[in-house]
Amino acid sequence: VLADMGRLNEAEKYLIHLQKELPSDDPLLVGFYCNLGQLADQKGDYDTSLKWYRKSLKLSIKTCPSDYANIGNTYN
Repeated sequence: VLADMGRLNEAEKYLIHLQKELPSDDPLLVGFYCNLGQLADQKGDYDTSLKWYRKSLKLSIKTCPSDYANIGNTYN
């Protein structure tokens, strides 16, 4: 909701805070990292965006079945 309102920094702050509350191998982090990548992309910070997408992909491959559809979405 915050990102939709244009409050990207605030959205990022909350995602990072929530991410720290989860274990490092929690499958929910796949979505958190992807969302952080989208926020960085919206800000024009493409290097950071790529970092978050790679982190999401790495965790997806580690924790999800190989035919998990979102792995393809992350590559996209």
